[in-house]
Amino acid sequence: MNLFRKFFFGTATLALLAGCSDDISNAGQNNGSTGNEDGPSVYLGVNFQMPGMGSTRSFTDGDNTSNNGTEVGTDVENNVNEVLLVLARRDYGFIGAASVMRDNIYKHQAQQPNAGSYHATAKFNKTELSQYYSDAANFNKEICVFVIVNPTGGMVDRLATAAYGDTEWINTPWTVSVEGNQTEGAIWSSTNGGNFLMTNSQIAVREIPQQMSAWDSYTSEDKCFNLSEINGVAGALGTIDNSAANASRGPVKVERATARFDFRDGSPANTDANTYPVVYIQNPDGSQGAKLIDIKLNKMALVNMGKTFYYLKRVSNNGLNDGWNAAGSTNGWALCGAEKPWYTLQTDGSLDQNRPGNYIVDYFAQQKNAGISENFSTYFNYAFFDNDGTLNNGNFNTADQRWYVSEISDVLSNGNPDNWDNNGNKGTYKVWRYLTENVAPGIENQVNGISTAVVFKGKMLASNDLKTDLTNLTEGTAEYRNAKYLNDLINAVNSKDASLGDSYKAPILYSYAGSLYCTWQNVYDAAVSASFSYTTGPDGKIIPDWNRTNSLYKAVFGNGLTGYKLVDSDGKVIYNDGDEKDLDQNSANYCWQMWNQANKPNNGEILAKYKKAVTDAGFTIYQRSEDNREGWGYYCYYYYWNRHNDNGKNGIMGPMEFAVVRNNVYKLAVTHIARLGHPRISQNDPDSPKPDTPDESSDIYFTVDAEVVPWTVRVNDIVFE
Repeated sequence: MNLFRKFFFGTATLALLAGCSDDISNAGQNNGSTGNEDGPSVYLGVNFQMPGMGSTRSFTDGDNTSNNGTEVGTDVENNVNEVLLVLARRDYGFIGAASVMRDNIYKHQAQQPNAGSYHATAKFNKTELSQYYSDAANFNKEICVFVIVNPTGGMVDRLATAAYGDTEWINTPWTVSVEGNQTEGAIWSSTNGGNFLMTNSQIAVREIPQQMSAWDSYTSEDKCFNLSEINGVAGALGTIDNSAANASRGPVKVERATARFDFRDGSPANTDANTYPVVYIQNPDGSQGAKLIDIKLNKMALVNMGKTFYYLKRVSNNGLNDGWNAAGSTNGWALCGAEKPWYTLQTDGSLDQNRPGNYIVDYFAQQKNAGISENFSTYFNYAFFDNDGTLNNGNFNTADQRWYVSEISDVLSNGNPDNWDNNGNKGTYKVWRYLTENVAPGIENQVNGISTAVVFKGKMLASNDLKTDLTNLTEGTAEYRNAKYLNDLINAVNSKDASLGDSYKAPILYSYAGSLYCTWQNVYDAAVSASFSYTTGPDGKIIPDWNRTNSLYKAVFGNGLTGYKLVDSDGKVIYNDGDEKDLDQNSANYCWQMWNQANKPNNGEILAKYKKAVTDAGFTIYQRSEDNREGWGYYCYYYYWNRHNDNGKNGIMGPMEFAVVRNNVYKLAVTHIARLGHPRISQNDPDSPKPDTPDESSDIYFTVDAEVVPWTVRVNDIVFE
């Protein structure tokens, strides 16, 4: 029987063998032989413990971060269909492997009264073990035991060709391929009962008999040598205790190779679902007035999901994969090692930084350490940036689903509820999706081109309660002008009518220093109003008083004059603040005037110069667009870089702060939005992210409540400020 028949036709095999396990019979053979399946065999049993079962909080979060307990996970996340049992030398050199199918795996409650403990019995060819016993230079009665739950075909194939002593098998990677919005498959699946890849959460060292002859006592399934319990050994060798009572033995602990994002609606109770008050009217005394603009979040997208990861987790002092060996690494490298904290938050809020922390080692650690500025699709699924380093928020609507996009309403209505409850008030999270590990070595490499993020898309909604009946006001007065401006803004924001026009025909909105303007003319008028006053001299001439250092003046007019004309009631110009030659031809206003006079072309040099001048001056440009579900309107975008370990210092990044680590659930809720988000078009954004933009800055748009608990589960409340 060849390997492919053994693994892909396992059902028929099980029917014939009546419960005996399948084994990788040619594992350890360097000549491609199928091995001697009819020859002597030995049986090994192992107990393995599912993640989060019967364990305390993980060391990663035990005393330094927002870890909030454990979550067992759903049934589909804990389902066991197959186990690949791997034996290795202490230097991780390969000895042998065997596969145990579902019908020969059972919940083990005799020694471990916990539904999360399972037992599997595997059959090994004696030849595989004899090679180890014959290897005088490397033989040790203690071996490493690896349990791979629901293995992929890639790992099965890799071990099927592994030669005895091969140490490279531990570096086997898995690359996740996606098609559009679908990534379920080899490493996770919530269908057909569930199928999630799991591997050792720590190195499992177990004792085996000192002599090969002792294996003659373990040649049947009901008389197996147990790698997790006490064994009676023939002759004068006594017993071998692999139970939990002996040091760190007992069940082999496994963890999921994937992480998970959960989401709940964190919007205020007095608003509609997923809706946040953002822009307010300013009262004459400077205080906050009535609410003007809400943001309704309607879509969320996963970006920068790690494309390739190691089957077996590893850690090191600097996040790099160099300097390892089993006897003692030079870089704190450890296979299946524990993630250690870098700091401890004290009760007074201070930060104890005297901790010997470490990093999870990413498969692309070397490349990330050197910096990634292009070809992002090589390293990530759903890359945030296009391969040339440009950003396109329009990926929300593209047919090829460059990003993993979900309607928030669908997530909250159709997503599976999780089973985690923190103090009785966190039961509203819904499972959004699973994802792979993504970690950057070092602090400065936590940048937008590398870190995993969630992009939220929001629609502006204006309060119709603030509209004014203009028939009751006198045209030409300041009160009339202000009311008309407000009405025009509200009508533009709320209009779903296609006849209002597209991005360039419809009114364009401009945001500056917390103020929102509808059309450039209103920006111009506001700058003049904030900077200009005058008196009339005895001769009737205008005596101007300009504050040309005013921040809004500088943003609009630069270092030149304004060209502003003051006219009397007859339309006669009584004051003119300069001609065209007096204007700053690099200013935002001048460049806008040139674009306007050219009839507002939607491409070309004039458009590019206008947008650059306006955004360089600090204005954010919002242009109307159409959403496939919400229709026409003004949309903005919020970028949340996923926090793994929060160092408690806003604006200052810490090690492993922005990352995705396997077997963690990140529970996200947007709890506050403080300002309008980034525009759809990158050219319109004075703060457009670049691949090397740090993940954390003082320029905060919103707040995310994020808690992380071992599934592990982490919860992040998102605040955009």
